[in-house]
Amino acid sequence: METKKKVGRPFGINKSEKILGYKYTPEEYELINNTLEELKGKYKTTSRAILELCNFYQNNK
Repeated sequence: METKKKVGRPFGINKSEKILGYKYTPEEYELINNTLEELKGKYKTTSRAILELCNFYQNNK
């Protein structure tokens, strides 16, 4: 009988925080959350903030 290869996240990767439907490390979560909070103050909603991030990226590639 053959041995099955393990699947999933490699040992030691700690993606415990969830935002926008994805899991992130605590450092990545803080970066995303702080950026969204700042942009929500300017654009009033999370969806508008994300749209502006995408527009900024497209214009500055």
